Amino acid sequence: MIKFDTIKLLTKAKYIHDLNLSLVDQINKPNTIILKKPYNLFIKLKPQSGDAIIEFSSKILLDDYSKLISKDTIDQCLEMICKGGFCRLDRQNIIADSKLLSGDVTNDIEINNLPHEFRTVLIATLNDVSKFYIQKYGKSGYTISKEVKTNSRKIRLSLYDKLKELKKASNKPFIDMLANPDLLMSYFSGKYRVEANFRTFKQICKYCQTNDNSLLSVLNSDANPLLKIFDTVFQEIPAGDCFKATEIPSIYDYKDMEQLRTALVLKACNNDLKLVHELVKVYYSPKTNAKRILRDYEDFLFSSPQQSQNRLVIGQIRNKLSVA
Repeated sequence: MIKFDTIKLLTKAKYIHDLNLSLVDQINKPNTIILKKPYNLFIKLKPQSGDAIIEFSSKILLDDYSKLISKDTIDQCLEMICKGGFCRLDRQNIIADSKLLSGDVTNDIEINNLPHEFRTVLIATLNDVSKFYIQKYGKSGYTISKEVKTNSRKIRLSLYDKLKELKKASNKPFIDMLANPDLLMSYFSGKYRVEANFRTFKQICKYCQTNDNSLLSVLNSDANPLLKIFDTVFQEIPAGDCFKATEIPSIYDYKDMEQLRTALVLKACNNDLKLVHELVKVYYSPKTNAKRILRDYEDFLFSSPQQSQNRLVIGQIRNKLSVA
């Protein structure tokens, strides 16, 4: 079942009544509610076109936040907007007659014993180190991005410790609204959030495997968009690809000087293939086939016991996503 942390909907203005602007500070925008905290609520009526925009996060569910936004909770989300006194909504009409403009497809999975150098694991298992970039996601995880000119081809996948992120000071207004915050914290203990951003019509249709971006089409889809994106970013692990060797090789264990040099360069770069890529650009001629050289480093790294462990970590995450 597809789940979202945030969604942005295009619907009909006639389905929204009695917009209560007195509940927000930013009343300088007519027919608009903007409430970034605690649940990123945005409602805008467009009387001239008859359209409306509704955007919110699954925090609108308060103590049911862990359920996220799905076909099972979308009505509850809209009901909570009404209970907050922001407006009245024709909930069933909105569900049946809305387009999904953007969203953050999400899953919270339990992961045990992640390596301390998780960034190194991510880099070492990328499908293409020259196309994907890794940045910190605050202090709780990492974001892998593919930046291209065409928006529909961009990829942004985040993996982060959800409990650590939830404990940030910026989330205190939300936590203070909960009836049982300890129960929610307990649920997220040991869980990592895997999240991808959809910002275009093509992305929504491609990854959710729908012919259109209607809300019901997306929520009722049997596709697994997170797994599809994950497989685009990270390498597949062949069946039985598991190395049992654990000993650190000595300098005499390599078959030739070329292999020893490769091992020493990787060690100096802390097995960071992105850094190796930078070294190749610095020390080799611009006419050199950098991809071929990098492939040699990748092949060597992927045959090592440490890389086997890295790939098993990624395999663990993939397996969790595949049964989500």
